[in-house]
Amino acid sequence: MRRIALALALSTLAPFTFAQTATTPKIGSPVRKAILDVLRVPIQKSMHGQKVVFVITHLNTTNEWAFVFGAPKAANGKSLDFRKSDYKEQFDSGAFDENFGALLRKEGGKWTVVTWFLGATDVPWVDWAEKYKAPKSMFPKMGN
Repeated sequence: MRRIALALALSTLAPFTFAQTATTPKIGSPVRKAILDVLRVPIQKSMHGQKVVFVITHLNTTNEWAFVFGAPKAANGKSLDFRKSDYKEQFDSGAFDENFGALLRKEGGKWTVVTWFLGATDVPWVDWAEKYKAPKSMFPKMGN
């Protein structure tokens, strides 16, 4: 009986994971800085040490999730040299857009990168809400 009651209780809470309201941290806020600093590590590594700054077009957070989308730039604000990166072949073949995105989760009080992309020519996050059980409200609306 307890298992059934627990299952029913959990099933009624499950929709709230997808219905959480997302907010955008202000520029310069500690939350925004923490998210971008954590994300900078794998992206900068893939750029073979080139210093990376982010031009953000979409950043939404909940208490435990963050979604970021934008363009990576060199420290001087110009384009990075993608020929000196893990994405050289894609860049040279034209199968590369100058963008990045990531899904992060707060665990133990610290943000961690769940998944990320660089140079996508499609919409990699289209299934992330279901795949990672992240709130749908964080992701950009697609289509009409």
